[in-house]
Amino acid sequence: YQRDALEISRSYSGTEHYPLDEPYDWLGLSGVLQQRGNYKEAEEAIRNALELTESREGRDSLQVAMMLESYAKLNHGLDRLPQAEELYRRSIAIRAGKLAPSAADLLDAKTNLGRLIRDKGEPEKAISILLDVVEQLRSYHGDPLPYSATAKMIDLSRVHIDLGQFNEAEMLLAEAHAIHIQTSGKRDRYFTEVLREQGNLYVATGRPQQALNTFSESVDILFDMYGDSHWQTAVNRSEKAEAHIALAQYEEAEALLDMAIPALSQLLGPEHRLSRAANKRYQRAIDRRGALISSGKPSGP
Repeated sequence: YQRDALEISRSYSGTEHYPLDEPYDWLGLSGVLQQRGNYKEAEEAIRNALELTESREGRDSLQVAMMLESYAKLNHGLDRLPQAEELYRRSIAIRAGKLAPSAADLLDAKTNLGRLIRDKGEPEKAISILLDVVEQLRSYHGDPLPYSATAKMIDLSRVHIDLGQFNEAEMLLAEAHAIHIQTSGKRDRYFTEVLREQGNLYVATGRPQQALNTFSESVDILFDMYGDSHWQTAVNRSEKAEAHIALAQYEEAEALLDMAIPALSQLLGPEHRLSRAANKRYQRAIDRRGALISSGKPSGP
């Protein structure tokens, strides 16, 4: 831990000093520790960053709002949703009092809150937050929206899918897809988020072959970028398995989940919502294959 801290302090100040005495040293250390999966130490580091910033800048400063959001993201990633929600709301309250409604930092914090509310299983509440974010972006930028807006369009599309508002989701995702192609090219992580949600939409609307093709493209991009040992590769494999299940290709689904579930359990923990979803998907594939065998029908579409 001290060795990590010394490396961080050297990168920020050019000299080694421990204990760290600058908030951004602690914030940087927290990021390194999170990447390594050392979440207990990462939380200690970010709490130190927050306390130092509050003591120097005041509890209602924009710097404190940024630290609160960083701490909220850590809690959100660990599925501590009530703690994360409180921190997001504190960050938003500070920024709303000091920034314009279209300010990027304020919209980012609202987007993160909308994601969390969706993760709590409250899409009706999440959609009002995320609609406001996209409307603020359209008011400020006009059409077409910039590349930086596509992540927020994807978040809104997810809630539309949750609520069965498939036409709205499809239009948003087609717009985000076009923005990516026109401005950044295809092979980046954010483009795979568009593909992933398009795949989920196709499954939800009874287009499993189109979903399978879309998930395959997303998995290929992520594998080329990160290899097997990345949670996003595993998540996309898990959701690709859903398309195989919809096509009654149960063995193919199980093979994908055999790769995805251990990776998700190791990287995110077995109780994380994405790990639990993959395990439920695996059990559903097994059950349906067993029922198919019992019926004497062949596997496949």
